[in-house]
Amino acid sequence: MAIAGNRVNWRRELPGAGKARFPGRSGLVRSEVKVGLPGAQPKLLARKIDGKFVAGLTQEELHARYDNCVDLVEQLTAYTRRKLAAMPDTTLDDLLPRVRKGAENKGWDVSSLEMDWIFSHVADRLGRAQ
Repeated sequence: MAIAGNRVNWRRELPGAGKARFPGRSGLVRSEVKVGLPGAQPKLLARKIDGKFVAGLTQEELHARYDNCVDLVEQLTAYTRRKLAAMPDTTLDDLLPRVRKGAENKGWDVSSLEMDWIFSHVADRLGRAQ
């Protein structure tokens, strides 16, 4: 989120350093696993799945997270439209931060990068609809 004057720009580009874009899935951004474990020996945080060590998410897990994010975009877009209709004096720039704060307080399993992606898509959809 970038702030210009008193307006919030929800359509910002996410930083690309240390991130991988999900191919063919509309640019969902995921962060690389960076964990520090104590001790003198170097360590790698990984899981053993089907006889292979996997660091980070599997493709299936990433697909599920993407589908969850797309579903949240749909639900939050509809919710924000209803709120804008119910409160005609409220602007999209005023309402989106409140909707995001409410979504973050729900305790959903959504990272901050995923939340950025979700709300940039919600803003795009609502910006095109108006």
